[in-house]
Amino acid sequence: MEVVVSGAGKQGHNVNGDAGGVMPGKVWTPERRALHNQLAQLDPTLGALYGYMLNFMEEACSPGEERARMVPVAHAVREMAK
Repeated sequence: MEVVVSGAGKQGHNVNGDAGGVMPGKVWTPERRALHNQLAQLDPTLGALYGYMLNFMEEACSPGEERARMVPVAHAVREMAK
């Protein structure tokens, strides 16, 4: 199963862990890729949500947006906890 995650303003990224799935940035550590793959196998929606949040957290935010950015992150965490 191939899972492609797209973040706001970014191209889609293949996050399968294969050669085409190399993620940019520092947030996609090997451990996070492995967790993403496990979530995607359990439920593709959860994997996509987790991947989107990692991409989202990698993007820089403007001063004053920090608190507003936590709302979608908290929502994603709540959905994954269900």
